Amino acid sequence: DGSQNWSQVTKAPLRGVDGSIIGVLGVSTDITAIKQTAEEMSLLQERAYQNDRLATLGFVTAGIAHEVNNPNAVIIMNTRLIQDVWEDAKKILDEYYRNNGNFSLGGSPYLEMQEMVAVLLNGIVENARRIQSIIDNLKALTQPHCKPNMQPIDLREIITNAASFLREKIKRHTRHFTTSWDDRPYLVMGSSDQLFQIFTNLIMNALQSLPHIESAVSIHIVTNPTERKLHIEIRDEGCGIAPDHLSRMGTPFFTTRQDQGGMGMGFSITQKMIEWHQGTIVVRSEVGQGTLVTIGLPEWENG
Repeated sequence: DGSQNWSQVTKAPLRGVDGSIIGVLGVSTDITAIKQTAEEMSLLQERAYQNDRLATLGFVTAGIAHEVNNPNAVIIMNTRLIQDVWEDAKKILDEYYRNNGNFSLGGSPYLEMQEMVAVLLNGIVENARRIQSIIDNLKALTQPHCKPNMQPIDLREIITNAASFLREKIKRHTRHFTTSWDDRPYLVMGSSDQLFQIFTNLIMNALQSLPHIESAVSIHIVTNPTERKLHIEIRDEGCGIAPDHLSRMGTPFFTTRQDQGGMGMGFSITQKMIEWHQGTIVVRSEVGQGTLVTIGLPEWENG
C-alpha cells in the first residue's frame, strides 16, 4: 500500500552431512512499531533540547537586554547632542570657509566633510537603532507575547535600504546585484525594523552562497491580485542547499556555518518575523544551481 515497514532479519546456513551449504534458515521480525517509537522519541528529545536552548536564550537575552540597551541609549542621546553641536559649529565653519577658502577638517577638505559628518552621525544613530531592534527581535522570539508595532510600509523602500546598508558586502561578493519592480507603492502592514532585518538576513545568505563574483543575486516583487498578496523573490546563483539541510532550515540552532561563527538563529528568527507579518516563506534549492526564496505578504490597501 506504499507504507514503509522495517524488518530485522537473521540468517544462518543449512549444511548437509558433508558440510556443504544446502539452504538458508531465515527469521524475520517486524520491528516497524519499535522503529517508529524510536524515531518519535528522537524527535521529542530534539524538540526538548531546542526548547531548552530557547529558554536559555530567553534568559540570557533578558539579562543582557538591560546591559546593552543602557549604553546603546547613551550612544543615541550623545550622538543627537553632537548633531546639534555640529549644526551650530557648521555656521561658524561656513563663514570661515567663505573668508579664508577651503581648509582641512579631520584630515579631509572641509567641503568634503561638510556633508560627510552629517552622514556619519546619522549612521551611528541608525545602527544603534538596529542593535535595539535585534535585541527586541530576540526577546520576541523567546517571549511570544511581545508583538512589534505595525504600520503601512512600502517594500521598495525597505529593500532599497537593506541593499544600501549592505552596499560594501554586495560589492565584495558579486558584480551582478539587481532589483526589479513596477513604479508603484508595494504596501504591507508591518514593522520597518523587522522587515529590514528580514531582507538584510536573506540578502546576506544569498551573497555568502555565491561561488565567485560573477554569480548573480536578484530581487523581484510580483503581485497576485486574486490573492491580494505580494510575492518577493530572492534568487541567487550560489552553491545551493543540500536536501537534508533544506528540510531543517528554520530549526533553531541548526547551522552549516558553525566554523564561521554562525549560531543557526538567523533563518529561524527571519521565519518567525514573517509569521508575525501573516506571511509565508518558501525555499527551493538545488545543489550547484542556486536558491530561490519566495516571501508572501498580504498587500495593504488604504480603506
